[in-house]
Amino acid sequence: MTRHERRAVACHEAGHVVMAVWYGLHVRDVTLRRSGEALGMVHAIPADDFGTSFCHRLIVNLSGLVAEAELTGKVRKEWWSLGAGRDIENVIALVRPLIRKNWLAIQAVAEALVVKKTLSGRQVEDLVRLAGSVTRLKGETGWLLSQTDRPR
Repeated sequence: MTRHERRAVACHEAGHVVMAVWYGLHVRDVTLRRSGEALGMVHAIPADDFGTSFCHRLIVNLSGLVAEAELTGKVRKEWWSLGAGRDIENVIALVRPLIRKNWLAIQAVAEALVVKKTLSGRQVEDLVRLAGSVTRLKGETGWLLSQTDRPR
């Protein structure tokens, strides 16, 4: 896997795991270690154990796709088969605001994953909390990300 591909997979998994934490799911870990066809994976206690709504579970599952699309600026072409392209565009438009709101956390988790390959749930929670503090500070001070750090 190239560095660019590894970063895209890390961002994809970070999208899932940050939204899982955001919705209060217990995350055991997230990894970039290959498992079958999966290039990475989030291990979490099933959402039903927490009474999480169907909508929240759906958002968590879609967030990887949307975070990866935000990073790369495109959706993988194999996802466009069978005329699903317009459906995928609609899903991305629905979930994109949540991804953008949590972009600093997604970046932090993705970068840590590229380096460490696996993060514990506690490490993810700490990164999400730290990114949330930075986001609040940005809002209070008017500090903005540079164009290169901002999702498209």
